[in-house]
Amino acid sequence: MQNTAIVNSNQLQLMVQFMQQRQIALSDVFDNEQLALVSAACAGQQISHVPVSQFVLLLEQLADYLKEPTIGLSIAQGINTANLGILGYLLHACENMGEALLRLHRYGKWINNDMEQMQIIQQGHQIELRWPQPKPINGILHEMGMAILQQFSLQLVGRPLNVNHVHFAHSLKGGPEKLKIYEQFFGCPVLFDQPYSAFSFPAHTLHIPIEKPDKALLDILQQQAEQALKSMPSTGVFLQQAQRKLIELCQLGEPTLAQLARQLHLSTRTLQRRLMQHEVSFQQLLDEVRQQLCTQYLHQHVPLSDIAQLLGYSDQSAFTRAYKRWTGSTPFQQRRLKN
Repeated sequence: MQNTAIVNSNQLQLMVQFMQQRQIALSDVFDNEQLALVSAACAGQQISHVPVSQFVLLLEQLADYLKEPTIGLSIAQGINTANLGILGYLLHACENMGEALLRLHRYGKWINNDMEQMQIIQQGHQIELRWPQPKPINGILHEMGMAILQQFSLQLVGRPLNVNHVHFAHSLKGGPEKLKIYEQFFGCPVLFDQPYSAFSFPAHTLHIPIEKPDKALLDILQQQAEQALKSMPSTGVFLQQAQRKLIELCQLGEPTLAQLARQLHLSTRTLQRRLMQHEVSFQQLLDEVRQQLCTQYLHQHVPLSDIAQLLGYSDQSAFTRAYKRWTGSTPFQQRRLKN
């Protein structure tokens, strides 16, 4: 059975932000059922994702209301760090565009399923981000996703990407005169009805350093990490060092024994032996760290999807299964008990 395609509710919040700036009443565009969905998503804690089909319908209704087929580009212009949640701050903490792109690729599913399908291809001195899905494709959502990539680079490096070309697999809406809007936005030739969608820019762009990384939230996360360490049973210096390194690794993805060994300047075999001497396995140590971190994040009302990412899980369902194994309940049930 295939999973239902989803988008992060942060994108829906970005759409609402756009409507508020344009002074457009939600009730003028959406019906009661849609308003309930929008309210639940914007509340932050009630739902973290919405089905692509529902989000696309909302975008299309807004485009029809405004008679603005390029609505995806208009909404993307308002993107900021907060709109990507924890992912936005983690991108800002990267050293350069290459590192940020790899992190975006890894965690792209927190934005939408299309990002998960993205391929990064180097062709000579060019980098192409390619989405190989055949038609039909959710054109309006795809346009918004590429526009977010272009716009977010403004915040990461202080200028838009020097894009060589943009290709869309879907057809252009609104007539040839609308093509100028796309080309002006991306600053390059834009073609529609292509075999696949693609976004191309010079390879040297990957080395551009991230401008003024926003460490504010990461400092908060570090404080929570320190609190988590204090909450754990007293251990020796070695295990405390290992726990601290695991916390850092969790923010970068699924930690491995080999990664931890490199962080501690040990061979994998030596690390295993040291852990055995302390009567703990790598998985036990990782579970302990994750559980304590999770407790801190739940108390801080971090969205569950962001907690899953911060703990290094591949998706929210994997985090939920682990939490149920630790506690016998789901994180959602635990949060309801606390509220």
